[in-house]
Amino acid sequence: TGNALVGAVSLATGTGNATIDNGTTVLDFGTVTVGGNLDAQSDDNIKDTGIIMVTGTARFAADSTANKTIFLGSQNVITGAVTLLTSGTGGDVIFDNGSTDLSLGTITVGGDLTLETDATAAQALSSITINGALSINVGGALTMANATIFDAGSGTISVTSNGDMTL
Repeated sequence: TGNALVGAVSLATGTGNATIDNGTTVLDFGTVTVGGNLDAQSDDNIKDTGIIMVTGTARFAADSTANKTIFLGSQNVITGAVTLLTSGTGGDVIFDNGSTDLSLGTITVGGDLTLETDATAAQALSSITINGALSINVGGALTMANATIFDAGSGTISVTSNGDMTL
């Protein structure tokens, strides 16, 4: 079921976790500071108009309804593993972790996936599965190890790193 919050949603938890299900309404994050883990779900699009800061892991899921997008491009600051889930060929994802190292959890994207960080990026012990194009841009080293599976379906894979690259 979930909520139907309209407009930018701001959260502050101190050291606690936050879970939000916005039902069938677009989930627009304003300023978010979560000291634990963040679990965000919407049957519509997920976006940010403010910076999302999470000390733990973050899960963003817009996969219950096909072709919904996740656009989190506000130079976010998430220090734990990031999980991104969409479905349908229009279910694109753009995620920017600013100057914070990017640690990837499970990534399942129905459309195109763009990941950006000015720092380093690492992914281990899970998979990146997309049906569109994959673009990873990192300012530091890039490590994709421990059985990382790249499956870009019919799309292309583009990986750019200003540091060492281990695939």
